Amino acid sequence: MLGSGAAHPVRFPSLGRAPRQTPGPGRARGAVNPGQYARAVTPEQLQDVVATDVRAVVDRGALPVEVPADVVIERPRNPEHGDYATNVALRLAKAAGRPPREVADVLAEELGGHDG
Repeated sequence: MLGSGAAHPVRFPSLGRAPRQTPGPGRARGAVNPGQYARAVTPEQLQDVVATDVRAVVDRGALPVEVPADVVIERPRNPEHGDYATNVALRLAKAAGRPPREVADVLAEELGGHDG
């Protein structure tokens, strides 16, 4: 979530999928590899994961903000920017008194603890 340098959203390029393999000879860049995903992940499932992790970060005092009532997960316009994106770091940055990139880094660290 997070183009033009105005904000750095948290991206989830690997949640729910196996590592990408580089295309072999004759394969187009960005072609989907069979078995690329370890399991199906829906935007609704990611919303739950992100909301839970925002709560965890707030509960441990890493971000002095209120937990948002909703978390938006969407597909980036440019597929090279990952599978899903959220603007939650941008939304929380002002209240946290920190740049969006720092908030995104705190959230990414929490999200990195998940398998997939």
